[in-house]
Amino acid sequence: MSSIIVGSKPLHPATVHFPIAFLTTSWALDLLYSAVTNVLPKSNFLAKSLSPHLPTLTVISHYSLALGILSGVVSIVTGGAQLSKMISNGGIYEADGKTMRPKVKTAFVHAGMNDVAILTAAFSWWVRRGNVDVLTGAVVPTSTNVLISALSLPSLLYSADLGGKLVYNYGVGLSMGKKGKAN
Repeated sequence: MSSIIVGSKPLHPATVHFPIAFLTTSWALDLLYSAVTNVLPKSNFLAKSLSPHLPTLTVISHYSLALGILSGVVSIVTGGAQLSKMISNGGIYEADGKTMRPKVKTAFVHAGMNDVAILTAAFSWWVRRGNVDVLTGAVVPTSTNVLISALSLPSLLYSADLGGKLVYNYGVGLSMGKKGKAN
């Protein structure tokens, strides 16, 4: 599999922002919903302010989750292609043949965590899909959804940070040091 590129740049860095944004939105809204309905006292200012909007927030969360899954699949495919190209260009191991190259190790952890995030999001969507409140139209997160959100959100953000390290610490996806074309 060769790297999926547009012009001379890999496509993966352009696709990753969408699943990060959609899944962060979904999982944060699920946690907010749980806080307003289960944790905060009804007299709390935040609870009072958000309560009328909870049905809308649950719908936004549900569709953000679906969009995060769909855009995440695109990011997994483009990231897999970029990882394959990176390995074919430099190999997995250092010159000693025993030590895994740090950027490859980071890329494997990054890829694995994101694969788990998308699979977990798909499971969360499956659990939630039939939990529609017919009176309000809300797609209410279950306790399973809230637990998934609480565990997955920090993991997703850490994995996104690893992706940033691949770019900024290891130069993955960049043409650093190349001279531009002469005019």
